[in-house]
Amino acid sequence: MLKFIVCIIVIEVFSIGDCSFNSEIGFSRDVVSPSFVQEGDTIIEEFGVLKDWDMLYGSYLNCKVKSGSPDGRSLIFIPENFHLTPSNLKTTIQIDIPFDCKSGTTFAGMLIDCTPEMMPENKLMHSDIVSYVISDSLSPEMCGDPHLAQVVRGKDEEGNSVNQTICYDFYGKSGDSFELLSDKYLGVSIISSLRDDYYIGSIIIKTIYGSIEVTTKDVKGPNGYYKTWFDKKRTRLIDDSAYKIDIIVRNSITIIIRRDSRKLKLFLLKIKQFFGKSYLNINIQETSDRLGLMDKYHGGLLSLVFSNDYKFYEPVQDTNQATVLINDRIVKSFRKFKDNNSCYMLKIEDILFPRNIDVIKI
Repeated sequence: MLKFIVCIIVIEVFSIGDCSFNSEIGFSRDVVSPSFVQEGDTIIEEFGVLKDWDMLYGSYLNCKVKSGSPDGRSLIFIPENFHLTPSNLKTTIQIDIPFDCKSGTTFAGMLIDCTPEMMPENKLMHSDIVSYVISDSLSPEMCGDPHLAQVVRGKDEEGNSVNQTICYDFYGKSGDSFELLSDKYLGVSIISSLRDDYYIGSIIIKTIYGSIEVTTKDVKGPNGYYKTWFDKKRTRLIDDSAYKIDIIVRNSITIIIRRDSRKLKLFLLKIKQFFGKSYLNINIQETSDRLGLMDKYHGGLLSLVFSNDYKFYEPVQDTNQATVLINDRIVKSFRKFKDNNSCYMLKIEDILFPRNIDVIKI
């Protein structure tokens, strides 16, 4: 029944004429279709000629991987095109499920077409189909462009004390490193290195027990710790009587550092781009305060941003244009809404004025 449903969907999405497949070509193992996956998952499948090479194939099969979705969901395949030959009967396909920053479950299908050497491309040998039911695994604030978001204290138009979320980009040159946050009590410093412009390529968390480095490829730490983004494991990296470090790898990387009752929790996400590169987004979920508020032990960019005096004005009329007073200086802002979350989008130059980003440069 599932195969029939998938066939109907694929006919509609991929616009193929039938679902008659050559059973001699396909996945090396039985693939459950539909497969239930999450955003950020990477799936590895082996595909190829399952039995002996048929002389009707000629000297090679030219195979193409296609993606289709009624929801507009895209999949990333490596490789997208490949050849099968008598000496190379199988190949490994990597299927990446990108984050789409949309709420709700979505559907996507993968179709692999293989054409024998002597057969015209308009007469394809449809080899196999697999479909995916994709669930969300991402909080809205981690989506899209690489913004930093944090909660600051301030006043509203009536002079009442409020906690508001602001978001901003920070810029630099390729290879520049900046201290995002430090904590003297924990003995921690979080340093980001830019891949190019404002895309973060790596994060280094310096601790009293050594450094933890997260890149778009892997995470390394003290005592020979090493994991890739494909691994799914929770590790107690440091287990001292009063000092503990946990690293959780699960399509994202969470790092929790504790000393006595004080806690720092970081959430890192790899965002894949369609031209082959990836960058990191970071969300500091907990500091000494569950809202991520700063105190006397903190330093770095987030501490500088937090130390300002803010006064927030609601957008006027039906626009999202808003005004914020930062240290009694009027700056323009944009009230950004996503799902049930919002933030005041500000320029880093306005937040740090009269200083500039070089003040936190390493």
